[in-house]
Amino acid sequence: MATNNVMNGTIMVFKYGTDHTTNDALAFSTSASLSFSMDTRDISNKGSQGFRELLEAQMSWSLSVEGLYAVKDANGGTIKNYNALLNLLKTRTAVYVEIGTGVSGDSYYYGDAFITSLEKTAPMEDNITFSASFEGTGALSESAQS
Repeated sequence: MATNNVMNGTIMVFKYGTDHTTNDALAFSTSASLSFSMDTRDISNKGSQGFRELLEAQMSWSLSVEGLYAVKDANGGTIKNYNALLNLLKTRTAVYVEIGTGVSGDSYYYGDAFITSLEKTAPMEDNITFSASFEGTGALSESAQS
């Protein structure tokens, strides 16, 4: 059953992988953000009375995620975290990304993107964290979680 009322951000999950069948959740993620934007094209002319006039142009989307840095999980198992993202960034290939709640009936978004930035931060006496940015290539699709 789809989520009712205001959603708690904790249930939002970011997944990535080489395709839609081999994607896993980003381990120890703390936040995720999805952005859409649209460029405009200037059509101002002498009849615009000194005001700028615009029409639509290309649309784009991007994702950013943050998480706690770890190499293995508590049991020593391999996880998808900063190191896995770094390896994908080095290959310069698009990856499949997905963001949604995983709750049946809720919407989720998916598409292909390039990792455009990856940063690891290590403050004194605090958790090591990381952040990653993804720029979409092509359309971002929406579907209902089954």
